[in-house]
Amino acid sequence: MNKAGKIAYSWLKDQSENEKIRFIAQALGSAEYQGFMQTNQPEKQHAHNLPLSFLKWYLPQKLVVNYHGEEMSLRSVPEALGDKLEILHTWMPTGQFAPSRNGSYVPLGTDFVCTALMRPYRQKQQEVCLEQAWQQAIPLLRSPEVSNDDVFIAPWLNYEPYLKGETDVYFLLDESHKRVKIGMSGNLRQRIDTLKQQHNASLRLVSIIPVGGVETESALHLYFKKHRLDEKGLGREWFTYSDELREFIDTLNTYAIRSNCLKAYGIV
Repeated sequence: MNKAGKIAYSWLKDQSENEKIRFIAQALGSAEYQGFMQTNQPEKQHAHNLPLSFLKWYLPQKLVVNYHGEEMSLRSVPEALGDKLEILHTWMPTGQFAPSRNGSYVPLGTDFVCTALMRPYRQKQQEVCLEQAWQQAIPLLRSPEVSNDDVFIAPWLNYEPYLKGETDVYFLLDESHKRVKIGMSGNLRQRIDTLKQQHNASLRLVSIIPVGGVETESALHLYFKKHRLDEKGLGREWFTYSDELREFIDTLNTYAIRSNCLKAYGIV
């Protein structure tokens, strides 16, 4: 049973016996249960598990719906659960997106009304919807390399729910020297032009983490410290373009939700 189910089950245990019977009878007599029975056709020896399986799903769903619709008295809800049943208006993605700066795309969304209890589960549902729509769109959005200023052979989705910085973290490749600069800037085009003049080299922007900020940049520097170049005049932001760093950049460029990619690597 997931967290939502456990909290809802805790609520049910605190009800009177009559209320428990009424609630379970309502659940097993609902149209949802009939649909559940038709969808799940187990062998006879497992049929007795169906009502319990259904209740695990139905209980948190119905509790939230009834509370929002004021169909059920929740006066007996333990105080510890009260904040979980607060009604919230939360922006979430809807599975649509629009073109943005630097060749990226941003998700479109709307406000969803749900309880604090159900918000993380609804958020996950909407992110799955967004990611599925994005994966279907990628083949249609691929574009050829145009210049060294804006290189996005594969499109990327700018959706960063866990990143809070005001500046973008960038990966700048110097192919002639097989090295990558991991830095940050609030004006990438100007920063890249300045670096080209400083290093007198053809530098190529290979990835961006929007609103990564100093915390993400520092975490990346620490994560790839074994590849840091210790050369006079380079500073501390240049790293060998190793197979590990190349693979990370490729993964980052194909990940629908980039902050989840960083979490998977243990960077944020």
